[in-house]
Amino acid sequence: MRAETLFLKITPITPVHIGTGEVYEPASFYIDERVGELVHFDQGIFINMLSQKDLTKLSRICKEGTPASIIELMRFVDRRAKGMLLDGDRVPVSRAFTEHYNKTINMNLRDNRKVKNELAKFEIWRTSFDPHTWEVYIPGSAIKGAIRTAVLNFKGHGVTERFKGSNGSKRLQQKILQFSWNNTSTDPFRLIRVSDFISIPQMSKRFIYYAINRKKGNRRSVRSLHQIFETIDAGTEFFGKISIEAQNPCVKSPLNAKTVINALEYFYGGENKRENKELDALGIKGVHLGQGIPIRIGRHSGAECVTVEGHRHIMIKGPGRLKDFKDHSTTLWLASPSRISKVNDALRPFGWCVIETISEAEWKDALGRWFDYRDNFAQLKYENACDQAQDSLVHGRIGREARETTAVECATEISPEEARKQRLQEFERSLPTSSKFPGEASKIIDNIETIDDPVLKQQAIQLVKARYKSQIKKGRKKGKKWALYLTDSEG
Repeated sequence: MRAETLFLKITPITPVHIGTGEVYEPASFYIDERVGELVHFDQGIFINMLSQKDLTKLSRICKEGTPASIIELMRFVDRRAKGMLLDGDRVPVSRAFTEHYNKTINMNLRDNRKVKNELAKFEIWRTSFDPHTWEVYIPGSAIKGAIRTAVLNFKGHGVTERFKGSNGSKRLQQKILQFSWNNTSTDPFRLIRVSDFISIPQMSKRFIYYAINRKKGNRRSVRSLHQIFETIDAGTEFFGKISIEAQNPCVKSPLNAKTVINALEYFYGGENKRENKELDALGIKGVHLGQGIPIRIGRHSGAECVTVEGHRHIMIKGPGRLKDFKDHSTTLWLASPSRISKVNDALRPFGWCVIETISEAEWKDALGRWFDYRDNFAQLKYENACDQAQDSLVHGRIGREARETTAVECATEISPEEARKQRLQEFERSLPTSSKFPGEASKIIDNIETIDDPVLKQQAIQLVKARYKSQIKKGRKKGKKWALYLTDSEG
C-alpha cells in the first residue's frame, strides 16, 4: 500500500545513552592519560603480543575468580597495554573519571567487601554500537518507542477512565489507539516502520559521563548514588527514515506524518518546558532545543517522558523497602563529568534531541558512506593489527609463539564480503522446505535475531520473504506474528 516516507536527521542536544546490556570488560580497555581517552582494544591482539611469562601470569590471575583478582587483572592490562602502545577504539573521558580509574586499580585488595562495592560502582555501560566497526548508532526501536509515547499523550486528552492493575498500561493504549492486543495487526504502529539512524563514519562524538541523582526542588541535595555511561555526545548527526503506511483495513485509527510531527512537538515541547523549570529551581541551566522537532530518547529520559499524562503511576522508592506511587517523579538523573558534582554548570539532563527533515539524496549519501566504511573496516582493522604486531616484533616485545600465531592469522584472513556470503549460504542451507515452513517460522526468526550484522540480517530476511512468499502472505492475513515480523522488517 502507498506510504509516506520521511527522510530525517536527528541531532542530540544533550548526552544520549541507549543501552545494549553490554559493559566495557575489565580486560578490554585502559586509560590513556596523555590525551584523556578510554582505549578499547582487541583482546586477541593483546594476548598474542604477550610474552610466555606474561601469559602464565594472566592465566594465574584469571583462575583466581575473586573480586580482588578482577582489580589485579585491570592493573595487569593497564600496565601491559600501555607498554605495548596498543591502540583501538577511543572514547574521551574527564579528568575526574581518570582519577576514579586510577584509584580503583590501585586500591587495597585486603578488604573484600570494599573491593566488591568499588567494582560495582565502576561498571561502564556501553551505548548502542555496530559490533563490526564500533561506530555508534540510534536503533529505530528507540525512535519508534518515543513516537508512540508522544502519540499516546497527544491523542489521549479525552480519556478520563482510569486503568489500574498490572495490565493497566495495555488497556490504556488499546483505548487511545483503538486496537486490540489480541490482534496486534490492528495496532496503528504496525503501519510505521523506522530505520536505524546512522552517523557519518568517524564523525560521531562520544563521552563517558556519570549519571548522578538530584532531588527536585532541593539545591542542597548532593547524593552519592551514581552510574557510568558511555554516551553519544551533543552535536553528532544521525540519518534515517520513517515510512508510514496510509491505510490498512485492519487499523481503525491510522496515523500520518502530520499527526506524528504534531504529537512530538506537543508532548516533548511541553515536557522540555516543564523540566527546564525544575532545573532552574536547582540552579541548573535548562535545555533550549532551538529549531527542529523535539524528541527524547534513551536511558534516564525521565519518568514523565515515558508515561501518559493523567495516567501516571510512578513508583517512588523510600527508606528500606518502602515505596510510594505518584503522578510525578521526585528526582532527576543528570549527566556529570564527575561522581559528585558541586558545580551545576557541568550538569545536563539525558536524552534531548531535535529532528530535521532532509532530502532522500542526503539520506542515501550518509547510508552509502556508512556501508562503504563498514565493508572496508575489517580490512583496515586487520592491517592495523598486523602493523602493531610487527612493531612489537621489531622492538622485541613479543616472543616466537606470538609471532607464529600472528603470521597464521594474517595468512588466513578473508574479506568481509566473502565472510558475509559464507554466512548467508549457511543460513540458506538451514531453511526448511515450504511444507514445513509455517511450523518452523518462529525458529527461523530466532536465528535471524541472532545475526549481529545489519546487512546480513536484511539479506537473510529478504531470502526468507522470497522463498516463502505465499505462506507469509497468508500468515499476514491471519495476523500471525511471524508473518507480521517478516513483512514489517525495515530494509
